[in-house]
Amino acid sequence: MWRTPPSGQRRIAIGPGQRAAKRAAPTAVPADRPAALVHAYPDSWQAAGPPARTQRERFSEEIQMSSQPHSPRQIQLTALLAGLCLVIGACGNSDGNDGASGKEPLHIGVETGLTGANATDGAAQLAGMKAYIAMVNAGGGINGHQVVLDTADDGNNPANAPGAARKLVETEKVLVLTNTISATSAAILPYLKARKVLLIPSSGSTALISDPQSTVRLVRTGYAGLAAQIVEYGVKNLNVKRVAIAYTPDAIGEPARDGALAELKALGLEPVAVVQYSSTAANTSAQAAQLKAANPDFVVVNNISSAVAPLIKAADQIGFKPIWGSTTAMVGSGTVATLADQLDGRSYFSTSSVLPDSPDATLYQTWMGKTGGDTTLYPSMDGWNIATGAIAVLRRAMAAAGGKVPTPEQVLNAADGTTINDAYTHNLAWTGTNFNGPTGAQVITLKDRKFKQVQAFQNVPTVS
Repeated sequence: MWRTPPSGQRRIAIGPGQRAAKRAAPTAVPADRPAALVHAYPDSWQAAGPPARTQRERFSEEIQMSSQPHSPRQIQLTALLAGLCLVIGACGNSDGNDGASGKEPLHIGVETGLTGANATDGAAQLAGMKAYIAMVNAGGGINGHQVVLDTADDGNNPANAPGAARKLVETEKVLVLTNTISATSAAILPYLKARKVLLIPSSGSTALISDPQSTVRLVRTGYAGLAAQIVEYGVKNLNVKRVAIAYTPDAIGEPARDGALAELKALGLEPVAVVQYSSTAANTSAQAAQLKAANPDFVVVNNISSAVAPLIKAADQIGFKPIWGSTTAMVGSGTVATLADQLDGRSYFSTSSVLPDSPDATLYQTWMGKTGGDTTLYPSMDGWNIATGAIAVLRRAMAAAGGKVPTPEQVLNAADGTTINDAYTHNLAWTGTNFNGPTGAQVITLKDRKFKQVQAFQNVPTVS
């Protein structure tokens, strides 16, 4: 079994390159093994071998490709080895250079929750990142530099987040950091600001980018804009007249509350109720009763599924069954698993991410298949989009550094000026004053335990 590094940290090196100290002597090639494939297993697996290795090397597996012209058989072998590399989870050369170019790999840090609440979504997001990075590496990486993912499990717990971030930044020397939820992202903002490290989270919390010196750049449309869009859709398409807002006093709930209020005002409406509840409360029956007493036909709520589930279930238990409106924060396997009975057929979500089974997502589907990812898990598309943003910035940073490996600060500087507009990310443009995500979002519904599009991508309402 592959051995896991200490402190909950894992390495996922995708492609033939991985940074490490050069060994004093090359690994001997067994007589019965082709020279094109050399494995360097962890020390505990070897009775004898090369000198003691660094921690990076102990958890790596190297694959070196022959420099001979590629015959069809060699191309098939290359594809097979690339797939094997992804399944094993760590591939690279013992000297830290990629096998084709000898160039230092580029490291992206993935701080996510692989245990604890919403661990399934964290794993799915990581799988989407792996798929995109595999595609980039198969195309030669960035200027010949392969890209490596280094992961740290924070359990989606803000108390664990600073330590996980420090390990990735200071020990693994990552150039850019990615993160899963708003709460853990907020917990590491001061540290990343001091270190001048770019953070690309799976979050639409505009609270993360309210500081003009923030190092955060969003690849999701902000929750305020998404909430405004879902209100607009409810009023104009579902003909709802009485809208209530339930919110949590945090970086997810408050921006959505503000966006919903702004759009109601723009439409000439007032909310029939604005109810605050706790994202950690096990019993929200009192808040559910407040909502029911206001008699809304549409309730806007925004948070991750585990934080919203108690409120929606409490409402259902007292016979209060409105149409629910939310954003991408609730779009995931957790919602389907825990709330399908309450939400199926009467819930709508505004999201800037493409549905994984969309005809527009064929490239994503292909590479998820090659890397063994589950395309039915919606957060994997978030991972794909996060990786898209990280790679776009790294390409710009490499160009600005004259083809050399940039520093984290150079990567951060390169974020401003990055634009993405493709089938997966609609109209993203980061500038020195705009750190928000794309302006384009779609509306989807949960029907028959699947998310389905009901409104095509369009620009969300502007929320001042």
